[in-house]
Amino acid sequence: METNTTSPLIMDIPATQLIPNAANPRKTVGDVSELAASIKAQGLQQQLLVTPAGQDTDGKPLYRIVIGHRRYQACIKAGMTMIPCTVRHLTDREEREIMLVENTQRADLTPIEEADGYQGLLDLGASIDELADKTGRSTSFVRRRIKIAGIPQATREKAKDFSQLTLSQLDALAEFADDPKTQARLAEKAESNDWRWELENARDHKRMNQWRQAADEYITANHLHAIKVKNLWTDMDGYGATHAPTTSKPFAESWEEYLNNGGNPASVILTTENSGYGWAEPATPKDPANTAEVERLKAITAKERERKAKLREYAATSYKLRAEWIRKTSADWTGQQMRDAIQTLARLETIGTGTYLPNGLDANQRDQMITAYNQISGKPLPDEKKNPKEGTYHLDTTANLNELRRRADKPGQELRQLTLVMLARQEARITPETWDGTGYGSTLKTTAIYYQALAWLGYQPNSSEQNAINGSLTTRKDQQ
Repeated sequence: METNTTSPLIMDIPATQLIPNAANPRKTVGDVSELAASIKAQGLQQQLLVTPAGQDTDGKPLYRIVIGHRRYQACIKAGMTMIPCTVRHLTDREEREIMLVENTQRADLTPIEEADGYQGLLDLGASIDELADKTGRSTSFVRRRIKIAGIPQATREKAKDFSQLTLSQLDALAEFADDPKTQARLAEKAESNDWRWELENARDHKRMNQWRQAADEYITANHLHAIKVKNLWTDMDGYGATHAPTTSKPFAESWEEYLNNGGNPASVILTTENSGYGWAEPATPKDPANTAEVERLKAITAKERERKAKLREYAATSYKLRAEWIRKTSADWTGQQMRDAIQTLARLETIGTGTYLPNGLDANQRDQMITAYNQISGKPLPDEKKNPKEGTYHLDTTANLNELRRRADKPGQELRQLTLVMLARQEARITPETWDGTGYGSTLKTTAIYYQALAWLGYQPNSSEQNAINGSLTTRKDQQ
């Protein structure tokens, strides 16, 4: 039967001659029991939109569903053999556009379904501007979806249920489009407690690769003498202790600061197999009689430096994850959750776990508490940094204390602010040494109780954190 795009035809079509659309962005229709019961009682209230799709083996016309996949499944469940449809001749691109526009108006369309819908239209020649215009989205929104549509099938299969990943998780996976192995590993962890830990490490690794690439380019461009060594912390014959630049700023900036501050331009650049960077200055001649003992002590020192570097890295990463989680979830904590957490935190503050009752925070720890509060609350206090020139030697200033009290006085906010402050007090006590059992302000016993308080609020430690709480990083078991 002839139809055209300007005069759609409404007709009853046998259910056996209707076929689902493989390009439909919405991959699952969900439970249609209630809709089927409604259709059985009242009939189908809105026709399906279909387009001719050739013939079956018996020569009967087939029609491909464009809009109404859920209604179609409900009709089948309701026992309907003839289904009312609106028939229109459509191009592949028109089909996809109609399905995408219709489905983007549904709240249950997942981000990846929408993303794949955009990508399908791009493949047919649509532009990002056209897609944004037709769906009522911004171009930045569409571009964001296109990025996650690029996640390959091999990566998607690594997740237990890829269709249920959140938009933030999909965005994170899309960050690693140029690193399939990392992307696949992250997909495997997306539905586990290790997700945030793995993501943070992957981002750090990516950032470090970019840092190292820039360092290599600078070293080559400036003809600096560089050699590879097995261990950055092991001194070489003829050279003194290693200087290791911070990775928070470019290698070039650290090297130039070193030279400007009187550093020796004859220093040799050191790189390691695990991509560590540093430099060593020429040393004064050694006393041959003491060489063996000096080398033995240096080897011990080198191993200890490496251990402490890993300890600092763990402490920084674990703190960052806790702070980020607290900042993002604190607005959703219930009163009961906060009361349970405060009870646990109050125990740490008043009874503790050691031989003596807990001490209060010293001046530096109070500064760290204010800094931690600023990070976990997301709303910095007036005095964020020390400024001796202006008389700000510590951060527990009158302005900060007044602001804390003002926030606690706001209706409905006292419990939440008290929880944040008590969390910040514990964060101020945790240092890298906490994790190896030599900490002063906080031990593994007190940290384990702190994690119990976090658990009342909904925090779930990843496997690395749980292992550290259990003592995996300790060197003195009696300090646990």
